[in-house]
Amino acid sequence: MTDTLRLARILAASAAAPRVDLFDPVTLHFRALPSDCDANLHINNGRYVQLMDLGRFALVARLGLGRVMLKQSWGAVVGAVEMEFLKEIRLLSAFRLTTRIVGWDEKWVFMEQRFERDGKLAAIGRVQGVFRANNRTVRTAEVLAELGPWTVSPELPAAFERIAAPSPLRRRIWSLSEDDLPGLGWAA
Repeated sequence: MTDTLRLARILAASAAAPRVDLFDPVTLHFRALPSDCDANLHINNGRYVQLMDLGRFALVARLGLGRVMLKQSWGAVVGAVEMEFLKEIRLLSAFRLTTRIVGWDEKWVFMEQRFERDGKLAAIGRVQGVFRANNRTVRTAEVLAELGPWTVSPELPAAFERIAAPSPLRRRIWSLSEDDLPGLGWAA
């Protein structure tokens, strides 16, 4: 219920807010609610990813893609998320989430999502997302054509190296072996 209320508030605010350009960041302000927190009284690691969904909704809305997505029956799907947790966000703490596009390839759009508390970076997520329609991937060029004359992506930051790697390479980079999990009798 909390996420539904947050989403409704975000979409209403985004509809009233000025449109942003492709590389403009979109920032949302939150407070860590009891439903966001775990037994340690800080935001649960899984909750960060759910909050990031809200940041991407706001970005899509502010870019003006929401209506296009409805008209074209496009959906947005996450292909990979990589998180780094630096500082906890405690119960009832105010924090902000900033979402921005950092680049793309022919299939994927890459975004950075930063959680900040008291002006300091608390967590950062790197996201690989794709647009889908009727069991097909919507090419990035088709999506970008709705936003203006964007044709060439800027070079992705080095931090996106693993998440931007083609799937077979990413599996090799992140694959586990029995040595990674000693005593469990598990092998890749």
